[in-house]
Amino acid sequence: MSALYLGKTNDGRRLELDPRTLTTHAAIIGMTGSGKTGLAIALLEEAALSGVSAIAIDPKGDLANLLLTFPNLSQSEFAPWSDDPARTAAEWRAGLKSWDLDENNIKALKQSANFRLYTPAASHGEPINALGSFAAPPPALLEDSDLLNALAASTVANLLGLVNIAAQTAGKETALLTAIIDDAWAKGESLDLETIILRVVKPPFDKIGVFALESFFPQAKRFDLAAKFNALIASSAFSSWLKGEPLSIDRIFGGAKPTIAVFSIAHLGDKERMFFVTLLLNAVVAWMRSQEGSPRLRGLIYMDEIFGYFPPSANPPSKTPMMLLLKQARAFGLGAVLSTQNPVDLDYKGLSNIGAWFIGRLQTAQDRERVLAGLVGAGGFSGATSEQIAALEKRRFILKTDRLESFETRWTMSYLKGPLTRDQIRLLTPKQETVSAAPPSRPAPKTELVRDAGAEKKKAAIEAGYEREKRRLLEKRSRLLIKLDKEKSDTKRSAIGAIVTIGSSLLGAFFGSRRSAPNKIASAVKSVASAQKERGDEARVNGEIAEIDRLLSELEARKISDLAAFS
Repeated sequence: MSALYLGKTNDGRRLELDPRTLTTHAAIIGMTGSGKTGLAIALLEEAALSGVSAIAIDPKGDLANLLLTFPNLSQSEFAPWSDDPARTAAEWRAGLKSWDLDENNIKALKQSANFRLYTPAASHGEPINALGSFAAPPPALLEDSDLLNALAASTVANLLGLVNIAAQTAGKETALLTAIIDDAWAKGESLDLETIILRVVKPPFDKIGVFALESFFPQAKRFDLAAKFNALIASSAFSSWLKGEPLSIDRIFGGAKPTIAVFSIAHLGDKERMFFVTLLLNAVVAWMRSQEGSPRLRGLIYMDEIFGYFPPSANPPSKTPMMLLLKQARAFGLGAVLSTQNPVDLDYKGLSNIGAWFIGRLQTAQDRERVLAGLVGAGGFSGATSEQIAALEKRRFILKTDRLESFETRWTMSYLKGPLTRDQIRLLTPKQETVSAAPPSRPAPKTELVRDAGAEKKKAAIEAGYEREKRRLLEKRSRLLIKLDKEKSDTKRSAIGAIVTIGSSLLGAFFGSRRSAPNKIASAVKSVASAQKERGDEARVNGEIAEIDRLLSELEARKISDLAAFS
């Protein structure tokens, strides 16, 4: 495995990093414009040339530049990507030459690895099926209860985040989903979201801890939770999460030829980004624990702009698998490289697991002092001053491993276009082949059209039948709620009447005519009996409402099951 050529030191020596250094993980820190992305792309290029696969998580859209490699450095190759392709081609040729690189190096890079650009929940890049399965961990991981619990907790927090429920405040929801996942994984059973929804309504167990399921989390409340997830999968946007090849870490890290897999998530919202990053990191941890140990670097996980995913105080779903990687991945030959504008974006416990630090320019004195204080406290950095960091120019970094080096990053073989638009990403994505029963020029057989139309008609009829029954139950529930309000009012009135009558009877017995006392006491007893009857009626109506809630839950579960045959 060859050394990673990242640049040249101040005295003109080539800076070549031993790949094994990255098994102790690395951090790239510098202000916007300091050259962090260029350094990361150079590092990933060198990984590919050394036969090392990598997963690159790209929240900004810059890392797609890894696919902009032009082996002839010609004007025509740059034309779709530059307003002045002749000037850009000449600039790139000269830039590479100044770093002892040329067209042959670019050709070697393109041949060294498969470069893939995935866009979860979107089709402008290669789609990836991220929600098809919450796969059961490998048998080796099932024996590690602590790790298994950590992955289950992260998965549950991730799921609840999809429906805007904070796991920290959702005790019952967290316990239920954790029990469902634990039950399935213990049996070696993988889950998909539809199965999870059905099991929320009707779990395969009747206890959570020592409490009976219905006492701990009644069915009506479980139905409310299931309905939130059902609304998610019923949305038109959900289907895009299921398109493309299944997410497979083994395909990336275990192939015969290295793969550089860029997961571009710039098009996703914050909630969806967190969901996908957590899902991906959990999958990496599960794959890692199924492998044998390795002293060599066998794979990299690079995260561009880590802010929000591994904070020092908050506990987002992504934090647990990230911490597991930093603590355990070294033994399996995996290295994590995290990029950020400031080390305060990183959890302080994680800092102690990082062995290589790339420090670029930081603008303010306060930022520089915080960097130095944070890194010295983590045992990872010493020997540089705030003034040295302030004096760094663009593309210049201080590297701290077992020694201190100041260097300038080399020219990248990939053209640094910057963030790509959706249309530009489409130009880099191979067209997806579609499989059809008949050639495109020939219309589908009439029998197929009739079968499709019949299936759609049957599906529509089933949906309409369920909706009619649902409306009937909801109307009955509304009538019962009105009746319940009346019963509560009657109960309150009867209770007040009973209290008044009893008080009056007691006062009459002591201060009034003794002859009328028996009649007043009898009246009081009658009032109490009436109040008790009203309370009984109220309880009966509550029971009827609970029964309707149960029927609604069963109805929704049957509907999901019946319609699944048409998906």
